[in-house]
Amino acid sequence: DSPMNFEKVLEKTSEYLSSVIPYSSDEIIQQIMEGTKIGATPLTHGFALPHFRAEGIEKPELVLVRAPNGVTIDVFNPLTHEAEET
Repeated sequence: DSPMNFEKVLEKTSEYLSSVIPYSSDEIIQQIMEGTKIGATPLTHGFALPHFRAEGIEKPELVLVRAPNGVTIDVFNPLTHEAEET
């Protein structure tokens, strides 16, 4: 099997989160992608922790994703000014 695409993982997890917090799936994706683009997503040794903080959330929520074949993430390379898949 091939690795999962990060955007697909984000779509599925945001659908779940939108059922337990007062934000739509699209709003959740937007919040997480903003953090990812500015480098606020810890990523090391095959582990990533996309996250966000927002008003109106009364308790923390966590979604764990297990991807036996990995997840591909497009990362901006400042040396080539292009996105690269990792």
